[in-house]
Amino acid sequence: MAKIKDLHPTAVRRHRSYGDFWEIVVRYRDPDTGKSRTHPHITDIPYDGTAATRLAVISSQLALDTVQEVRDILAKKSPAAKPERITLSECLDMWLQYRDEVCCHMLNKIALTTVRENRTDINLIKKYFDKNPVLIDRLNDRHLLQYMHYLKDKGKTNKYIIKKFGVISQCLKYAIREQYITINPMINVDLPRAERHKERTFLTIEQLGLLLERAKGEEIETLINILIYLGVRMGEACALTWDCVDFERKTVKIEKQDISLPGLRYSDRLKTENSYCMLHMPAGLEEYLKELKAQQEHDKIYCGNAYKEPKCDVIMRKWNGSALSKGHWRTKFREFIEKQNDIPYITPHCLRHSFNVAQQEMDISALIRARTMRDTVKTVEKHYDHVRDKKINEAMDKYATMLTASYS
Repeated sequence: MAKIKDLHPTAVRRHRSYGDFWEIVVRYRDPDTGKSRTHPHITDIPYDGTAATRLAVISSQLALDTVQEVRDILAKKSPAAKPERITLSECLDMWLQYRDEVCCHMLNKIALTTVRENRTDINLIKKYFDKNPVLIDRLNDRHLLQYMHYLKDKGKTNKYIIKKFGVISQCLKYAIREQYITINPMINVDLPRAERHKERTFLTIEQLGLLLERAKGEEIETLINILIYLGVRMGEACALTWDCVDFERKTVKIEKQDISLPGLRYSDRLKTENSYCMLHMPAGLEEYLKELKAQQEHDKIYCGNAYKEPKCDVIMRKWNGSALSKGHWRTKFREFIEKQNDIPYITPHCLRHSFNVAQQEMDISALIRARTMRDTVKTVEKHYDHVRDKKINEAMDKYATMLTASYS
């Protein structure tokens, strides 16, 4: 008999009986007869034969609901067997393996990225629970609170603690689904509140101009120009390719971002739907990119066979054509900033904040700034408006001056 946890949509095919639509099919083995059976589910998505739509269908919530229907069928037919007793560390390994299998089957890169990040969290959690083993069915809020106090004693932040307990909570939900436990002990644990965001350092217009001047001839010059002129995120700048740049229309298309993890690097979808857009290319950036493109063509001819042609025609590359990861450029940026004594220490993302502050100083409305930064007005006002209090004070002083002049 096939294990229930191994079920997944095994086929997405064309169905014509009630029209031309996609159909989800889950295959399983009947525990009573031992024969292979299928459980189909006709969707309302028109069939177009494209791989993109097929991936969307097999990764949809409807596909997961279809799998759950088969789980319910097998649960009714299967005799209730008492699962083996395992420790929390073993359960963490089982949950991670299950997530890996599901994500690899669904071809969901975003979920796969999350799994790779969770693996690091799980290894850190296991270090504690390997030294203090506890059976999953004996785990209670006291064990979890002891782990929380252990993290606090180590000087970990509330955000760090919340992230680790989020992984544990997901693992315990998996344990309930697999019938190792019946109640999630996390319901009795009060997590600390996350700290407020630290005030970001931002640069003035004069400091931004000085930064552009100092970056000339440096390896990091391309990154700094893109971040300052366009206000994009670090991953979006690293994923820019030459086909995204249109010199005739003077536009730059933002449509992907660079994902860099240990053993995994690829360009993937953007953070939000609003991030997909066509940005205007300022004159300063246009002039720089034209010179850069000509220089890269010269390097390609000069290096000959030694030139490492990148898989995608990325803008940010070394003189020999090699396209490096986001982590490399972040390191180079840090080394460059540390040498500047008269410029505050900033991260690449601080230039996005500086981009917004410069527009705010020019009295550009929040709506226009939100569209320029491809974010919501609420997010821009909450996280990027660093001089809002200054503007409010100036407005109140102006109002008081006008009021005094009216009766004097």
